[in-house]
Parts: sequence; C-alpha cells; structure tokens
Amino acid sequence: MTADREAYHAAMDQAAPLVPSILMVEDNLGDATLLTEYLAESRFACTIRHCRLLGEAIEVLGTDSFQVVLLDLILPDSKGLQTFNAVHGKAPAVPIVILTGFSDEELASQAVKLGAQDYLPKDGITGLQLARTIRYAMERKRAESVLQLAKESAEAANKAKDRFIASLSHELRTPLTPVLTQVQILERDARLPTDVREAMAMIRRNIELEARLIDDLLDTTRVASGKMELRPVVVDVHSLLRHSVEICRAEIDRKGLRLALALSAASPWICADPDRLQQVFWNLLNNAVKFTPSGGTITLSTENHAPGRVAVTVADTGAGIETDLLPRIFEPFEQGGRTVTRKFGGLGLGLAISRSIVNLHEGMLTADSTGEGNGARFRVELRTVAKSAQPPASDRLPHGVAHAPKRILLVEDHDNTAKVMTLLLSSFGHQVTHARTVADAIAIATADKPDLLISDIGLPDASGLDLMRRLRALYPQLTGIVISGYGAADDVRQSSEAGFSKHLTKPFNDRALQEAIERVSADSATKGAAVSS
Repeated sequence: MTADREAYHAAMDQAAPLVPSILMVEDNLGDATLLTEYLAESRFACTIRHCRLLGEAIEVLGTDSFQVVLLDLILPDSKGLQTFNAVHGKAPAVPIVILTGFSDEELASQAVKLGAQDYLPKDGITGLQLARTIRYAMERKRAESVLQLAKESAEAANKAKDRFIASLSHELRTPLTPVLTQVQILERDARLPTDVREAMAMIRRNIELEARLIDDLLDTTRVASGKMELRPVVVDVHSLLRHSVEICRAEIDRKGLRLALALSAASPWICADPDRLQQVFWNLLNNAVKFTPSGGTITLSTENHAPGRVAVTVADTGAGIETDLLPRIFEPFEQGGRTVTRKFGGLGLGLAISRSIVNLHEGMLTADSTGEGNGARFRVELRTVAKSAQPPASDRLPHGVAHAPKRILLVEDHDNTAKVMTLLLSSFGHQVTHARTVADAIAIATADKPDLLISDIGLPDASGLDLMRRLRALYPQLTGIVISGYGAADDVRQSSEAGFSKHLTKPFNDRALQEAIERVSADSATKGAAVSS
C-alpha cells in the first residue's frame, strides 16, 4: 500500500464513527417509523434523531453533530428545493439522502445536482437498500472531503511556491539594480579609456542576462499557473521587430554578424500585447545571435502568406537543430544536451515561454532545421487586423515635453540604488531630491511639489503605494513611476490602482528608465492640454 493510499484510508477511518448518528427529517410519522424499523432489520448500527419540521431540523443541526441527513423535501413549513438548500446551507459537510415519493423524483434529481449524495423512493424500499445507500453516501462524502483537503493543500503549496519565487526574484533583483545603473554610467563616460568602457559593456550585458534569466523563471511559473495576462492593443509588427533589432544591435555588431531585413508584409497590423510579443521577437532574435558564429547571417522577414495572416520568420546560418531534438525544442529546460548548455549557457526557457505567449495570442510558433550545423528557422504566424485610426501612443510624444528637465522626487531606502539612480537621473538633466521614507517624502513634496515621483514599494515606514495615494490626494495631477523588485501582474495592477503611471521592474537599464519618464511626462502633458481646452 502506498503512502498516499495509507493517508487516504487513515483520513477515512478518522472521519467515520463506529455508530453514525442520523438526522431523519420526515413529517409522516408512519414513514419515519417504517424507516427506523428497516434500519433495525438490516442490523445497521446507528442512532436516529427525528424531526417533523424544517425549522426544528435547522435548530438541531446547529447544536448536534450528524453523519447523515435523511430528508423529505415536502414538509409542512417548507417545500421542494427550498428544503434541501436550507439543510445543505446549514450543514454543507453532512451528506444528505433525499427521501422522495413517486411524484417527486425529478425534484430529488435536481437536489442531487445541487449537492445531495443520493435519493431513494420511499415506496418499495428495503432495509438493506436503505442501509447501503446511507453507507455509500457517507463514504462518498468523506472521499470528497479528503479530495477537497488535498486540493486545498496543493493550492496552498502552489501559492507558497509563487510567493517564494516572487520573494527570491526581489532579493536577486535588488542588488543588481545599483550595479547595472553604475555600470551604465561608466560605460557612457567618455573620460574613461576605451578598453575600460568595453569592459563595462561586457559587465552590463551579463547583468542584463541574469535579469532575463530571473524573468524567465517567473514567466514559467505564470504560464504553468495560467496567470500570464495580456494587454492587447493594435500594433505594427514591423515596429516591434525594429525595436528588437535595436536591442540586439550591439551584440550583432560585436560578433560581426550580417543582418538582412525583408519586412515585406503589406498588412503588418495585429491586436497584441506589445511588451509580450516584443519578448517573443527578442527571444528568437537573441537565440539567432547566440547560436550563429561570427561572420554568419541572420535574416528577419515578414509576409502576408494568407489573407488576414502575417508571418514573421527569423532564420540564421548558425548551429542548427538536431532532427531528434526538433519535437522537443519548445519544452521547458530543453537545450539539446549538456554540450549545448556548456557552450551557450541559459536555462532553456525562452522558447517555451515564447510559444506560450504566441498561443495566448491565438497564433502559431514553429521551428525548422535540416540538422546540426545547417542553421535554424523560427516562424511566428498571427492574425492581422485593420490599421488603427490613431498611431501608437509611443509615436505621439508632444514636441518639447519628453526631454524637458523635471524636478524628480526619488524615494528609495536602498542607499546604493538611491545613489546611482540620483547620478543617472542627474545625467539626464533632471533635478533630483532623495527621500528614504514615506514621511520624509511627504514633507519634501509639501515644501516643493515635484513634477514626477519615482518610488520603490517596500519602504521602512509604509508602502510606496500608500505614499502615492496620499500625495495624489494633495496633488491630483502628480504622476509617478514605480521601481520594484516585484513585477507580477498583480503588482503592476496594484501600482496602477494606487495612481502610478508606469511600473519598472528592477533591474532596468537606463534606456527603459528614460523612456518611462518620457512616456509619463508626455501622457501628463496630453491630459493637461485636454483639460485646459
């Protein structure tokens, strides 16, 4: 007998008393007497409590414990499903067997669908049949209870795992943030020798890789739990692809790769979550860069291969995919063996996450290769939509607003992060005031209202969300950006509900921070212009 079966039977034995107590709710005294005699004749050991009215039964259920309720649905003070719902609502853990007359079987069947264990016609019943029905009802209810406990235990374990991974992510991200920010500042410092700035670029790339691995682990848990959410808008596939190229351009140039663009799709507009789809294209392009040797070629192309469809293809002349690996290439942690893992690194999660994202968009992601050393070809197919009447918001930054210097209130209790972020924001031309606590931040904002709040969530004396709510109560037009090690969908939703316009997950690069400031400032200016007009 396995441990699971032993636990199951132990729970069943613990829940089953030697002599069950039965509550019989029956207004007909003759029927009640016969049912009692039937149980005695069948030698079914039990104790019976008899009630004639629903109100009396409800009162008894509130004070005494029973293992079964034998219930007539038609009582002097209650009729039909109302009777069942009242008893079931009072004692949902107690199995109920419906006692029914000839004309009430349809009603009893409905009660079973609502949670009753079984029903028995009173006409023609035998003692053995009654005893067997009661016994089976108790066993089924106990089995349901055990399964429910197992389900609740599994759900609790999953929640604990999710909380652990989220906390681990936060703890891993937080120390990376000041390191990445400082490295980016040094990388742009023209006073440093070229070899030092190149070393800074190498460090930055590896920190960004670590951050990507953390994101992949979180995304894997979101996919497994069905918690990955999409925020679809109408977007141009070509703009997402060009952005992916920009992100990978430095590595493409470093390896001396040739990039061929053939973005020929005449209808590139789709309804998609731009951030998530950007993640897919970046993954595919980054894989092509990783697996293509220096001097190789990567081809990025689009086509409308069928009406209402657009296909994006990323092809390379790199390492290729072994034939026996192709069917497993989109499975989590699949990298094609230890040799590939040692040579190229990574966790083998990018393609699995990418296919899940494409599937959520009701699209298709496929892979093809003629074998090792012959390159690989990945193809994303998606539905197209009519071109949006308005261009994407990111293309409509009001002139002169995005790059105007801002008075920024930075609220961050991690001293190293605060120091390097102050340097970075100052290098953008902004005036930065730093606060470590919510109390200090409110005092500073009251004395000199900032243009923009940039705040961590976890602060010593309260939450950054609380800070934003309190400041918005004083200054309704104040805009804000969250910087946090927590970046799950619930975290982003909560920051938005608190009044923040943007949620940046640590560690973020200088480009992401600058774009967030520009976007938030532009949106604020647009709203202000609309109000004044």
